[in-house]
Amino acid sequence: MLVGDVPLIARARRWRKMLGGGMRQAGIVAAAGLYALDHHVERLAEITPTPRHSQMDFPKSGD
Repeated sequence: MLVGDVPLIARARRWRKMLGGGMRQAGIVAAAGLYALDHHVERLAEITPTPRHSQMDFPKSGD
C-alpha cells in the first residue's frame, strides 16, 4: 500500500507501468512464479542473482 499526495501517487503509478504493472496477463506470470516457489525453492539460491538493492529507489515526496 502506498500513501501520499497526488504527485507522489502519480509518480508511483508511472513507475508501476514502466515496470510491467499494466500487463493484462499478469496472472500467467504470477502462476509461473508460484509454481517455481512450490517446486524449486531449493534451487532459488543458485538461480537467483543477489539483488543490489533491498527495495526500489523511489524519489522522496517533494523532490
